[in-house]
Amino acid sequence: MAKPNPSTVETELKYSLTKADYDRLKKHLQKKPHKTQSQTNYYFDTLQLDLKKGHVGLRIRTVGKKTAILTVKFPKTPPKKGPRSLKVRYEFEEEIPVKIAKLIIQGKLNITELDISPIRVLKSKIPSD
Repeated sequence: MAKPNPSTVETELKYSLTKADYDRLKKHLQKKPHKTQSQTNYYFDTLQLDLKKGHVGLRIRTVGKKTAILTVKFPKTPPKKGPRSLKVRYEFEEEIPVKIAKLIIQGKLNITELDISPIRVLKSKIPSD
């Protein structure tokens, strides 16, 4: 079986801001022209929080009313040097029909029943009972 390739490798650096720094940054960004986009993230896990314990993320992101993207994220060993707040993860994602996303979000369809790359990768990494 071929090794699945992640869609991307996410490199994320998180900062903690004081309220004053946040307010200053927000004020600065409001001066810049920008376009807004509505998105909603739905996260999934087992009752025992197995994914969280394994530092795995499973999400459906809806963007507007026409797009739904299923994403699975797995930790990648971060560089030995660098801040502790640096997170590096493999991402596997695939667009799914909005109707299917709604069924999953409503609990009418089990997300693991989908036969798509991110779910196949998830099943290969997390053994089921």
